[in-house]
Amino acid sequence: MRSLAEIGRRLDALAAGEPEPANAAEYLALGEEVLEHWVAARGMEPTRDEREGFRLLALHRQGAD
Repeated sequence: MRSLAEIGRRLDALAAGEPEPANAAEYLALGEEVLEHWVAARGMEPTRDEREGFRLLALHRQGAD
């Protein structure tokens, strides 16, 4: 799991249009990493499960519980 600072730098680079164009899969992966940090900060192990086909939704549900 990358640090939040690294994730932020990658998002900044994507927003600036470098080094390559952004794609939905990369944004989804970055969102999952942010939610992994949220879940870990709550003292839980981030799930590998999926909800409705998306890990992002499972992580969000886990963090919200």
